[in-house]
Amino acid sequence: AQASPIKVLTMASGLSVNVMQTVSLMGMITVRWPKVMEATSSGLQFMVLDVQSLGLECLLGSGAVARYVSVAAVFPIILTWLLTCSLASGFFPKCAPLRRFQPWTWP
Repeated sequence: AQASPIKVLTMASGLSVNVMQTVSLMGMITVRWPKVMEATSSGLQFMVLDVQSLGLECLLGSGAVARYVSVAAVFPIILTWLLTCSLASGFFPKCAPLRRFQPWTWP
């Protein structure tokens, strides 16, 4: 059976994120890496939700509790954003200029 284009895109995106996270984690290991690997892994630190690499200490604080809360809050914030977008898309067909949009439904 052939995969649909959306399934291929989903799988490719998932694999890409997985590879970027793996390279980022490998860079955290205290081993001497070649310069290219060090540069690549340091650039991908955001993939493992490393708050320190994002430079948000001035906003979130530099304590361990503040770092934990900021990392733990990412998932609920993303879910809330998706739910908000889902609910907002239900109002699009009701607005006259936006009737061409169809509401998004959960699969």
